[in-house]
Amino acid sequence: MWPRLRRTVIRFNLALTLHGGALEIVLTIIEALIGITLIASGLEGYLLGIGRIGVIVRLILFVAGSLLAYTDRITALSGFFLALAVIVVLSIGKFGSGCVSVQRDK
Repeated sequence: MWPRLRRTVIRFNLALTLHGGALEIVLTIIEALIGITLIASGLEGYLLGIGRIGVIVRLILFVAGSLLAYTDRITALSGFFLALAVIVVLSIGKFGSGCVSVQRDK
């Protein structure tokens, strides 16, 4: 039973255990770090460089981080581009339309 369960439930990239080529190991570690950051942002409601985020954005970032955690490259890329699109939209909304007011000392 255990070998069958192991094949179906536990799926991870061997590059996380430093088995594989150097480029694959580096890319996998970067994916893991980005995924952990996105999942943490989704759980905490705060995105570094953006600030507090709403519930819908938190859910999207959590899903994007979870997609990055999956071992398939296509799924990881879709999670990366989903997160990138959300972050770009949030950045444009925060900095692009002049909605940030700066108060100067008198």
